[in-house]
Amino acid sequence: LVLGVFGGCLTEAWNVTYPMISDLACLVAAFVDYDDSIGTRVVDGVMEDIRVGLETNFVKFNQRRIAMIKYFGELYNYRLIESNDVFKVLYSLVSFGVVYDPDFYSTFDPPENLFRLRLICVLLDTCGEFFNRGPGKLKLDCFILYFQYYFWLKKSSTTWDTQNPFPVTVDYLVTDILKKLRPNLKMKNSPQNQTHPT
Repeated sequence: LVLGVFGGCLTEAWNVTYPMISDLACLVAAFVDYDDSIGTRVVDGVMEDIRVGLETNFVKFNQRRIAMIKYFGELYNYRLIESNDVFKVLYSLVSFGVVYDPDFYSTFDPPENLFRLRLICVLLDTCGEFFNRGPGKLKLDCFILYFQYYFWLKKSSTTWDTQNPFPVTVDYLVTDILKKLRPNLKMKNSPQNQTHPT
């Protein structure tokens, strides 16, 4: 019971200030040296919270979702999560409930909802720098293709027009993180030269 309550507290990253999330991950890593089960409980809890966020998509939980995706990345930085799990979450953000047909509507990820773009950028900003060589680099290069395709799916939606333009802050956010991780990347600059990376 004590372990369950303790593990639960260590899972709730939204209860600490954003700059302290890295410290919380460090604390979990220290406890894992004494009890592996704590790390397992925390990681399982964080991944479950991220999954539930994809299924519910309530605005009131946005800050919580940002905190948890940041925490997930920090747990990877402290070697409590495998790289495969990071990519599993990244791909779920561009695929779970996403409809890649502009003629259809998704309640899980409607065209005007850009929050997943922010979540991806937070996760990549937190731990993406560790995927710059070897197999990790190849995996991230592949994901970046999917990420750009998803970005243009959002940006080219008929939701946006001259009266309601695509938010420039989101545009800069995506561009900045891609330039940070892959400075020499030639980004796609229109939906016309984008094909789904299958």
